[in-house]
Amino acid sequence: MLVGLLAIAAATGLRVWLLQRTWFYLDDLVLTNAAAAAPLTAHQLVEPYYGHLMPGGRLLAWLVSASGPYEYAVAIAQVGVLYALCGLAMLHLLLTLFGRRPAILVPLTYFLVSPFLIPATAWWAAGINHLPSLAATCLCLAAHVRYLRDGRARDLVASSAWLVAGLVFAELTLFVVVPLVVITLGYFASGTIGQRIGHVWAHHRGSVVALGAIGAAYVGIYFSTAWETIPSPTPPDWSAFITNASLTALPAAAIGGPGGWHVAWAAQLEVAPSALTRLIGYVVAGTVLSLSAIARDRGLRAWLIPAGQLALGIILLGRSRSLFGPGIALDLRFFVPVGLGMALALGLAFLPVERAVESSSVRTAGTLVDRPWVVLIALGTFTAFSITSARSYPLLHLGDRSPEPFLTGATRTLQQQGSPVTLVDATVPEWVLGPPVNDYGQALAPLRGHFRLPTVVQDDYYVLDDQGRLVRADLDPARNAQGPPPAACGYPVRSDRAVPLDGPVLGFGWRLRVAYTADADTGATITIGDVATDAHLLAGRHVLELPGDAAYDAVRISGVDPKSRLCVSSLTVGTTKIPE
Repeated sequence: MLVGLLAIAAATGLRVWLLQRTWFYLDDLVLTNAAAAAPLTAHQLVEPYYGHLMPGGRLLAWLVSASGPYEYAVAIAQVGVLYALCGLAMLHLLLTLFGRRPAILVPLTYFLVSPFLIPATAWWAAGINHLPSLAATCLCLAAHVRYLRDGRARDLVASSAWLVAGLVFAELTLFVVVPLVVITLGYFASGTIGQRIGHVWAHHRGSVVALGAIGAAYVGIYFSTAWETIPSPTPPDWSAFITNASLTALPAAAIGGPGGWHVAWAAQLEVAPSALTRLIGYVVAGTVLSLSAIARDRGLRAWLIPAGQLALGIILLGRSRSLFGPGIALDLRFFVPVGLGMALALGLAFLPVERAVESSSVRTAGTLVDRPWVVLIALGTFTAFSITSARSYPLLHLGDRSPEPFLTGATRTLQQQGSPVTLVDATVPEWVLGPPVNDYGQALAPLRGHFRLPTVVQDDYYVLDDQGRLVRADLDPARNAQGPPPAACGYPVRSDRAVPLDGPVLGFGWRLRVAYTADADTGATITIGDVATDAHLLAGRHVLELPGDAAYDAVRISGVDPKSRLCVSSLTVGTTKIPE
């Protein structure tokens, strides 16, 4: 027990140390920005996120946002605590299944350093969903095993409550159905499949009904509110999905790999094991499966757990993410539950389950698996390779593609200003966030009290450069007022005038810049196409900007006080250019 706790503490320290080399990234920013943009409500908590129903995760995102702009230390603390709770829950499950014996340290350590957990411990947005889900899965299974042994109602209530708790964070908690079925039918019943099912229904019907009802209700809610597929012009290549997941990702991660990674695009981080790693993975997998069949009676059935979870993951990916191609089946982020399944299978294949109807028992004594020094060497090698794989995870090596310099720079710059700064609603650098959530209004939501984004900006308005510093906005011109102007000052506007452009404007992303002079303040309406914007023009020489998205070939300025003697000196349509 003490050694197990020390292993959990050491593994937690390792994960936190590695996590300190990362920062908020993509989904992290979207979630914290959404939390900062609106007050916490029940509606916001249950708002789906790209096919995920994650009220627990949104609550944790709100806590990070409430701690201040981009407080990554809070995010690290959340992952560290959740990971430690995961380890404690796994230790509790192993103690429940196998009792107090030194051998449980093997599946515990295997779970703690599993490469399947790398995305959940290096990417905050993944961790706040997967880690609570894994912890709840362990506790649900432990309570279920106690119920199978003693039939106590309190254990049935506990298993049901932990299932609900896990589903609050991630729909992948439903992967618990695989170990639930395998443990119930394979270890607490005997005979043919039909006899096993009959025994479970006769003696453990309450669990079947309760957990089944919760699962069915959740599936109904999920598919009616959150499930979404990304349309693909072609049907999924199932053979490639299966090959990538089962013959590349699984064997590599099972031995501590992949060792190397491939960034297919910003949010798809694929395993890239060498040919040698894959070969060793096949050999080790074959050896372990053979030993569980040769050295143990009833040892092979345990491997139905990771196999079933892997199959579920492949089906979900193929149905919901086929647009990204079969390469997405190489992203371990979608197979995190398999890490628990592999560790659980390792224990069930070689250790006897206490008070089970059937479980693994020694068939041939003295094999490699029964020699402690062999097990320790294998576990040490796995741990070392797993740490190597975790250290090489792409999020630890973003370099100049990290959003941290821009966002910390923007935070520092805007907080140093005495009053809210007027910004053009431009977009953040593409390595920070992409459309449709990359405009300042969304991407800088945690800093909203420090800047303004008026529709019409005038004279003192800025953008942020790649380091988050305030700079005056430039305009990359595409259209100008048609020349020559009719007067020395440009285009006089007595009360209403249309200024023609030297070409038509279509599409989106345009800005309209108007330089003018006036003898007195005046109101005005600036109309482009069918879009009219009210503005307040000031006496003197000034420059204003406003969105230029519409279909038009002239800019109309109306509602002007003739006494203001307004004259438009120049008019330009272009795109915002951030000075280097």
